[in-house]
Parts: sequence; structure tokens; C-alpha cells
Amino acid sequence: MVKGLGFSLIELMACVAIMAVLSGISVPVFHHWQNKQKFAAMVSQIVGAIEQAKAFSIQRHQDYWVGWNDSCFWVDASESSDCAHQAFMRPATLTISSNFSQGNSIQFSKGRGMAAFSSGTLKLAHNAFLQHEVRIVVSSLGRIRSCQTGQLFPAMDHC
Repeated sequence: MVKGLGFSLIELMACVAIMAVLSGISVPVFHHWQNKQKFAAMVSQIVGAIEQAKAFSIQRHQDYWVGWNDSCFWVDASESSDCAHQAFMRPATLTISSNFSQGNSIQFSKGRGMAAFSSGTLKLAHNAFLQHEVRIVVSSLGRIRSCQTGQLFPAMDHC
């Protein structure tokens, strides 16, 4: 009788079982990492939109607003804009609260980029990270800074 050079059925079943255990462990970790990256990208995009509105107000000598509603964020030279002007969509997993005096918008004054009467804090939270919140603070002088309540992003300051 000639002995085969392949793998036995038991050896193959052991390899499949090991791969199943490893994938069962790695899938939730990958999903957490993916949500974290999406949240970081959204925070970066929102901070970028606020900085863009400030830069436009200085460069173009015109008041600029950045605003948000249930479906999008927008940057425009008009306070009553909508999702059609320089907008990006807001994901359903993002929860937003703010305490700006003008409601859901921030105004940067022409020429100086100051947010005088639009100072406040924009609080962002992701549904997957209930104990974590990112705050974007806009001062009356137009300074924009962000901080976090948890330790989700190592490079971001703690509030």
C-alpha cells in the first residue's frame, strides 16, 4: 500500500477550526477600527469646513457661514443655505448637539474671520462610542480647536 503525500481530513478540519476562531476574534476588532476611522474622518471633515468658512471670510472680504441640519453640513456666503452649496452628507451614526447663539450655524465676519456672536461648542458623538465625545470649540476671535472626552484618538487633546 502506497502512503499518500497529502493532508488527512483531521488535519484539514483542525486548520479550518483555527481559522474560524481567529476570524471570529478579528471581525469585531476590525469593525471597531473601521467605525473609529469613519468617525475620525467625519470630525476632520467638519473641522475643515469650519476652517474653510473662516478662510473664505478673510480672503473674500465677505461674511461666511458654516451650518448643519439633519442631513448635511454646508459652507456658504448665505446664512440660509441648504445642502446644495459646498455640502457633505451627515451620516446617521453621528449625533450632534451645539450651543451656538445662531442655532445650527456659525458666522465668520468679513475680513477678520472672527466668529463674534457665533462662538460656542459643537459636540459630536458616534453611536458606536457612547462614552466618547468630540467637541469643536469656536471662540469669538475665530479660534477653532477640538478636544475629546475619552481616549479614542491618541493625537487629540483631552477636554
